[in-house]
Amino acid sequence: MKCSAHLQYWSQITAPSLFFDMADDRVPRVWIVGSSIIRRLYAHIHEQGLDRRLGLRCRITLEGRGGRLWEQLLPVLRSLRTKAPAPDILVIHLGGNSVCRECRNRLDFLREMKTDLAEVLRLLPRTRLLFSSILPQLNWRGQIARSAYGIERSRQWLNRAVAGFLAERQMRCVRHSNIDLSHLSRDGVHLSPEGNELLLSNLREALQVCDDDDAAAIQEAITSFVLNIFVVSKVRDGGLEKKAGIAIEGAEVLFGIPSVAHACSYLMGLIYALELSYPKKLKYTFEVFQKIFLELEDVNKNMSSKIHDLKLSLLA
Repeated sequence: MKCSAHLQYWSQITAPSLFFDMADDRVPRVWIVGSSIIRRLYAHIHEQGLDRRLGLRCRITLEGRGGRLWEQLLPVLRSLRTKAPAPDILVIHLGGNSVCRECRNRLDFLREMKTDLAEVLRLLPRTRLLFSSILPQLNWRGQIARSAYGIERSRQWLNRAVAGFLAERQMRCVRHSNIDLSHLSRDGVHLSPEGNELLLSNLREALQVCDDDDAAAIQEAITSFVLNIFVVSKVRDGGLEKKAGIAIEGAEVLFGIPSVAHACSYLMGLIYALELSYPKKLKYTFEVFQKIFLELEDVNKNMSSKIHDLKLSLLA
């Protein structure tokens, strides 16, 4: 076999990088933590008989309590963490009940939010964080002025500031630009059924974007090696479906292969068809595939001493 010039970097490959699994075998866990908005959203899902997973491949836990303040976020997360494994995605919908706290301006509140969010990232280092933007209201907790104009401006400013803070850390915000005062219930605080449907749609879209990010991570992992066999795991119809693929120089060559064993055979076929040399660090691995497992050539022809010793050990 002759070495193709465009694969001159094969020698950089190490043995552990030949195979890698692109996804976990379990369903991703999602926590949605918030105030009565989340509690009533859960009730809406139950009353309407909607899918608690929002049609996504994940397990969602909604944890909402009426009157919950931003200051209660960390104690709630620490409590949940003692009862269950850390989530893959955490959605925080809090802040509306704390915008009008006495003796505190919006700058102080923003500093507190940033400090707490940084602590959340430290507490859950492997969790992807989403901040659900504070929704508009007619009546705010702690409101003194008759007009809520100033509070509304503070709400919008806080949402933008937190979004920028999270963007610097490659995190996202769930925006609710399609929800306005017309989607509130009679109390001027909570959402109407139409508003809950919009909130569900926004959350579903944000979580779907996270799922698309996983696809981007798969592509990034493929391009990290010159040659690899990869496995993608997906949950379908309550079961786990696995498909293998082959990538060369970051390009997906084959996908939909039923198993890693089949992928190894296909890989050998590609090596023969493209007249590629074995990478130096995987030379003996491929020689075992070729001459012992697949018997593609005369097993005694040009067999290295190491492979010959292995063959004798297997036949002993």
